[in-house]
Amino acid sequence: MHTHRFHFTPTHRALAILLTGLLLASLVGCSLTSNLLKDTIVITATPQPGEVIRPYVTPTTASYAYASHTELDSHPLLNAGLWHLQFGQYQAALESFQSASSDSDPDVRASAAFNIARTYQRAGEYGTAVSALTSFVEGFPGDDRVPNAYFMRGDAYTQFGQWQAAIDDYATYYNLRPGIIDSYVFERMADAYFNLGDTGSAQDYFIRAAAAPRVVPENLWVYTTLQDRAAVLYANAGQYDAAVALYDNQLFSTTDDDNSAYIIYQSAKLLEEYAQLTGDTTLLSQAYPRYERLVDEYPTSYYAFNALEVLLPAGYDIPFDQRGTINYNAGLADVQSQGYYFNLAVDDFDTYLVQSGNVAPAEIFLMQGRAYRGLGRHTESFRAFQNVIDQVPPSNPAYGEAWLAQGRTLYQQGRTEDAATHYVALADQHPDLPAAAEALARAGYIYAIDQDNVVQANETFERLARDFPDSPWTHSSYQAEAYLHLGRMLESGGQTDEANEMYARAADANPGSYESARAADLLHNRTPFTPPAQTTIRLNDQTGDVVATYDLETERKQAEDWLRERFGLSQSEALYPLSSDLLADPLMIRGRELLLMDDFTHAGQEFEGLRVAYSDNPLATYQLAVYFRDARLYRLSIFAAADLIISAEATNFDAPPYLVRLRYPVYYAELVLPWAGEYQLDPLLVFSLIRQESFFESYATSFAAAQGLMQVIPSTAAEIAGDLGEADFQPTDIYYPYVNVRFGTYYLWETLDYVGGKDVIYAALAGYNGGPYRALQWLESSGQDIDTFIATVTEPETRAYVTRIYQQYAVYRNLYGTSGG
Repeated sequence: MHTHRFHFTPTHRALAILLTGLLLASLVGCSLTSNLLKDTIVITATPQPGEVIRPYVTPTTASYAYASHTELDSHPLLNAGLWHLQFGQYQAALESFQSASSDSDPDVRASAAFNIARTYQRAGEYGTAVSALTSFVEGFPGDDRVPNAYFMRGDAYTQFGQWQAAIDDYATYYNLRPGIIDSYVFERMADAYFNLGDTGSAQDYFIRAAAAPRVVPENLWVYTTLQDRAAVLYANAGQYDAAVALYDNQLFSTTDDDNSAYIIYQSAKLLEEYAQLTGDTTLLSQAYPRYERLVDEYPTSYYAFNALEVLLPAGYDIPFDQRGTINYNAGLADVQSQGYYFNLAVDDFDTYLVQSGNVAPAEIFLMQGRAYRGLGRHTESFRAFQNVIDQVPPSNPAYGEAWLAQGRTLYQQGRTEDAATHYVALADQHPDLPAAAEALARAGYIYAIDQDNVVQANETFERLARDFPDSPWTHSSYQAEAYLHLGRMLESGGQTDEANEMYARAADANPGSYESARAADLLHNRTPFTPPAQTTIRLNDQTGDVVATYDLETERKQAEDWLRERFGLSQSEALYPLSSDLLADPLMIRGRELLLMDDFTHAGQEFEGLRVAYSDNPLATYQLAVYFRDARLYRLSIFAAADLIISAEATNFDAPPYLVRLRYPVYYAELVLPWAGEYQLDPLLVFSLIRQESFFESYATSFAAAQGLMQVIPSTAAEIAGDLGEADFQPTDIYYPYVNVRFGTYYLWETLDYVGGKDVIYAALAGYNGGPYRALQWLESSGQDIDTFIATVTEPETRAYVTRIYQQYAVYRNLYGTSGG
């Protein structure tokens, strides 16, 4: 089945052109990776004819260092060292591990030695790390982590250009532990060979890396694939045939349409460039059919638009319906130039419809109507959608889609009353259509938001609930936002009781949304971000440990009973231990191996693939949520917990607290609580902000280069370091949690003070995201009212940032607060 996700833009196209332009810069250093872990694919490329590749052994158990050393982490000194390591407190970690290295138990000494090396590696002290890893290998030759030490030492060698030493260590790891993470080993060896100038070996190892199992991010424009890199080497050596063959082989190993279109385009460009370089125009006879294939089979890909730009000047006759489809989808991808593409699309569709006598598949009219609407040509848009209604029966899903699209066109034209009437007419005339529920939701929203019509909005939403009780539109953001708006309107008119009724309806309409959370606050007379009277977590003043007033073990048992009932699970023993299937899954094995060696990026990719693979298995998803938490892979744990709660059709307010705590955790409380206290901040607000910024992933980096748990921008971090008198601050320090939380809470406090104090926390959050100066401007324009303020914010990202933290704070307050706030 084709799956067109279409996330390629002209910016991404530039990256593809960079590759086909044969720029070797993409090969320098370590592999390009991405932390944007979405859906995953597995590349298992076909080897070249005659190539001998060692068979890969799939382990049947997840033994090795994972099971044998986990219990040792409970050793007081080892445990303390691991906690310091997690917080980025490397000197303290070293002191703990060094103290443990004199223990009478040789296993403890071995773990101490291994973790000393890890600490130096994490701290970027690569020369010392090499020495420590060598000492570990020589001092504990029988330890099952010796192969890992060789791999890690290879990584350390690459940091100061000792490529041959790195290759030797990677090869030693592979010989000691084949069939585990071969793809990652071979990729590193390929990089090292390339840096040595041995492009032949680099080519071979890139191909071997691509042939071995691994999870690869789907975002090919932020991850240059292994075979791409080999193809670039071949092309730079003038071996275009070999480069194209690599792409052709790669095409057989993927079922993803985005990837397939990318591969076809790359091979076509290579052939075209080869023809230009050699003067051999017969090569174009191989390139052009590939471009035609893009147009015919992948019209929603931006590569199809690239293909059009080649084929049309070459005299190829591309049907106008195909041209229109390609140009329309290009417009969806490139919002900045959308008008250009949509104009091309409507011209193509108009020509096609003249040729066809105005008879066409419904999808053509729908695309034509949306393109016209995007250009502001509402009359033509409405007529295009009417063609669908006139030509297909109501049973066709396109019928309801076109009717809804007409309503949206009227709304965007400013004819809100006509739009509402049009939506209601669909429900009146075709109450059996699934689109009727959405139509009523949209009509109710218009009656409330645009017309302030309490009676009509109530009647419409009540009809929706009565006629479509099981529709997701019956409980959606439309109702929540509409009732919230009506409540504010009634309250401003002095109708308090009526307003509270609207707030109550809004609070129930879409629990977990900003609108419902805001309505609940208004209903209970709470100002935004009112803290609870007390929280259920605190610091022990004497030990510095985090103390919770709830019993997590009791909550776990209650949650597992709930899961048994909700999903019909028959397992009577504890549910959280990983199943044998999960333990033996190659994704789990590769992820754990990489995690042991602190390759967080690739371990995260493997584990994300595992999470997605088991996302329809509630028991496995629960086990992974707990495992990821215990492995300190907090983002993955949060995502797995969210999957579980959603699949159970529960909310954050009625699911068992244990599960909700997995989704809304308080990790790094040892850092958050004291620094929140230092700057007189509500710790639950700080936890909400961290969750929004990084999902508690300390190595997170945003597109704006913000870094760490609280996503502090480097330039801001440098200024804060000056304010705090940290003369020795280095830019990389901001990744260390103990630095990041201190700097982030300071910056939030400073921004809060700048915009006016605790009565306008929402403005401080806007300042944290979009800049304090702009936040103050928005506040001065709106007055001290959060709803007006949010409507005033001109940056969609900042507006969403504030509302999401508001929503998350409502969950944190409910989960970790006590009564009184």
